[in-house]
Amino acid sequence: MPLLSSFRGILDAVASAPTPLWELPIAEARRNAEVGAAFLGGEPEHVGLVRDRTIPGPGGPISVRVYQPDGYGPHGVLVYFHGGGYVMCSIDTHDTLCRQLCNRGRCVVVSVDYRLAPEHPFPAGLDDAIAAMQWVQDNAAEVNGDRSRVAVGGDSAGANFAAVAAIVNRDDSRRPGLRLQLLLYPGTDRRGGYASLVENGEGYLLSTAMRQWFGRLYILATADLADWRLSPMCAATLDELAPAHVVTAEFDPLRDEGDAYAERLASSGVPVEHRRVSGMIHGFMQYGSLVPEVMTEIDLVGARLRKALA
Repeated sequence: MPLLSSFRGILDAVASAPTPLWELPIAEARRNAEVGAAFLGGEPEHVGLVRDRTIPGPGGPISVRVYQPDGYGPHGVLVYFHGGGYVMCSIDTHDTLCRQLCNRGRCVVVSVDYRLAPEHPFPAGLDDAIAAMQWVQDNAAEVNGDRSRVAVGGDSAGANFAAVAAIVNRDDSRRPGLRLQLLLYPGTDRRGGYASLVENGEGYLLSTAMRQWFGRLYILATADLADWRLSPMCAATLDELAPAHVVTAEFDPLRDEGDAYAERLASSGVPVEHRRVSGMIHGFMQYGSLVPEVMTEIDLVGARLRKALA
């Protein structure tokens, strides 16, 4: 189907910006992301309780925001990693989405403010994400959660972290299995070569130039793009991973690698629900206040969370 008309004004506004995001100083690019998210997010939903805290991390304390649903616990827990190309965005930019997932999933959401590149290139942010997942497993009671009902999830770069964290968790026999890996338009293969990178490389928000900018800031020149911690598609095996819910978008340059990852998970025997959403662009879960169709997709993700964490 064609691009949803509600996105056209958003894309036109981005295209008319006097300076592309990737040509701005990093601090200004980050400020723009925060301002844009506040505009797009709309009125934040009520949840039972929200509190900020820190947890131990490999590079120092990690800030997290904990969302609790109404009702008594302990609840299932979603450990959530925001998107932003490994370079920008925060627990603030994804506050609205995390509230929506908390309410619809009827679960605790622990949103992780991992370290960003270029100040902290690969694998610093990933190390924080894994540490946060493990902290929740070890200390679930501190967030009114049940350590036997933990999921990981994220969008874009955060979905990459979630996919890798699921592999790390599988390989650690000391830890309980995850209930779900929620992968929203994930980046899964830095090697490239997918048709959608070209088909959707211009005019749909996440441009080729923007992706290359993110990559230069996050990945050191000496890094191996086939390292499974960068490209989970390159993991030796995906057998016995947690069930996956994978969402991809028709007009997203990352569409095909997300589709391919879902297919490889399924061929490895992992229970997979994969939804390629027509008419949508990369990052669409952030646009619920402007694009009514997005709320249907958020409701579906919430229902999948609720089922997995019951």
